Amino acid sequence: MRQGREREEETRRRGKKSGLYVLFVFVSGLYVLFVFVSGLYVLFVFVSGLHVLFVFVSGLHVLFVFVSGLHVLFVFVSGLHVLFVFVSGLHVLFVFVSGLHVLFVFVSGLHVLFVFVSGLHVLFVFVSGLYVLFVFVSGLYVLFVFVSGLHVLFVFVSGLHVLFVFVSGLHVLFVFVSGLHVLFVFVSGLHVLFVFVSGLHVLFVFVSGLHVLFVFVSGLYVLFVFVSGLHVLFLFASSC
Repeated sequence: MRQGREREEETRRRGKKSGLYVLFVFVSGLYVLFVFVSGLYVLFVFVSGLHVLFVFVSGLHVLFVFVSGLHVLFVFVSGLHVLFVFVSGLHVLFVFVSGLHVLFVFVSGLHVLFVFVSGLHVLFVFVSGLYVLFVFVSGLYVLFVFVSGLHVLFVFVSGLHVLFVFVSGLHVLFVFVSGLHVLFVFVSGLHVLFVFVSGLHVLFVFVSGLHVLFVFVSGLYVLFVFVSGLHVLFLFASSC
C-alpha cells in the first residue's frame, strides 16, 4: 500500500514539475527557440499561409514571376506590351520592317507631297512625255517659238513672209529702195505716159532739136515765114 501511494505521489510531483516546465517554456518564450531549432516553424508557416505574406512582403514574388516567365503572360494579357512597344519606339521598326509605311504613305497621300518636294514629278513629266501636252495646252510653245527664233524659219518656209510683205505695204518700200520701180516703169511703158502727162516731151523736143525737124517735115516753117514777115525780107534780099 505504501509503495502504491509513494508511486502516486511521485507521479503527481513529476506531473507538477513537467507542467511547470511547459509553463516556463511558454512564459519565457523558449518555445520559440524550440520551434525554430526543430524546424516546426516551417510547417506552421505553410499551414497558416504566412509564407504567401512573406513572399509578397519580401518581394520574392517578383523574382518568381520573372524566373517562371509569368511576367510575359501578364504583359500580354494586360496589354502592357502595346504601351511598351510605343514607348520604346519599336512600332516604328515594326512598321518599316513589315512594309506598312508604304501603305500608310499611299493611303494618306503623303507620296504626292514626297513626289513634289523631291522633284520627282519633273522627272516623271519628262520621261512620260507629258511636258509636250503641258507645253501645247499652256501655250508655252508660242513663247518657245518666238524666243528660239523658229517663227522666222516657219514664216519663210511657209511663204507667209510674202503675204506679210504685201499686206503691210513693205513691197512698195522695197521696190523704191531697190530701184525696181524704174525698171517696172520702162518695161511697162509708163514712162511714155508720164512724159506726155508731165509735159516733159515738149522740153525733150526743144532740147533735142526735134522741133526743127518737125517744123520742116510738117511744113509749118512756111506758116512761120509768112506770120513773121520773113518772106518780105526774103523777097528784098532776092531782088537785090
